[in-house]
Amino acid sequence: MRSMGQRIAWVGLAAAVGCASSVSLVDQDGASVDAALPIDTTVADREPATCPLPVDGPLRTPPTGAGAVVEVDEDIAFGCVLRRDGRIRCRGSGIHGLFADGLDEGSRGNRMVTLPGLDDVRSFDVSAFVGCAVRGDGSVWCWGDNTGGRVHPDLPRRMLLPTRVPGIDGARRVANGVLWMRPCVLLDGGRVHCWGAGVLPPEDEGRAIDVLSLATHVCIRYEGDRARCNVGGDGGVVTLGEGAATQLSAGTSFVCATDRAGSVSCWGYVPPNSRPVPTPADV
Repeated sequence: MRSMGQRIAWVGLAAAVGCASSVSLVDQDGASVDAALPIDTTVADREPATCPLPVDGPLRTPPTGAGAVVEVDEDIAFGCVLRRDGRIRCRGSGIHGLFADGLDEGSRGNRMVTLPGLDDVRSFDVSAFVGCAVRGDGSVWCWGDNTGGRVHPDLPRRMLLPTRVPGIDGARRVANGVLWMRPCVLLDGGRVHCWGAGVLPPEDEGRAIDVLSLATHVCIRYEGDRARCNVGGDGGVVTLGEGAATQLSAGTSFVCATDRAGSVSCWGYVPPNSRPVPTPADV
């Protein structure tokens, strides 16, 4: 599920993160290579070594220091963590440049890498085909499949290395959608800018503090724990008043909110039966 603020990944990604502090990659000669080092694209077919579950639980990451994990995100078979040192580390199966290592080999097997060419990252988001990151200078960089200009019409169809998105400065957070690419950024001053086809962002309701983009919704959370979501098709607008949105989390086509009392409500096509719920309903 996608969440605003601290993101929560699937258990499978949690296990991958648990290996992140100690896993090695093994080359064809049997020699170990530190997975945290920059990727050597001449040995792109390395596979992760066996990674036993640590005795102290699946999320075995250092609580402090450069290797501490500050953000987690995933989509389909690809998941990443942002470390305190500003580097992004990913594990899974990527496609068309999702490993950001300069190679385009279609579907890539299960690997663990530290994305090269990116440092000082403050926020990131990955979808099934595209990853994007905000760097400390407020610029936005994306990589992966730009078919149809889903990231930007002026960028290459295959962005095999992190590529700066033109015309965006002062970014603080990025959300690039789930499956369907619809990039949005939270800018300095609490404004939100989205581009590409599909659902438009809600009208301005004050100072924004986060943004969420997915297949059928674009949601903005505002100061005062308020939120407003535009829903695709004829779904209209969902508005959450003061204190009703301390956190938002989403799947491909539904959103859930936690209020100040700790209650949870959801709307959209809500599992397990994917029934349509047009307005927030208590869980």
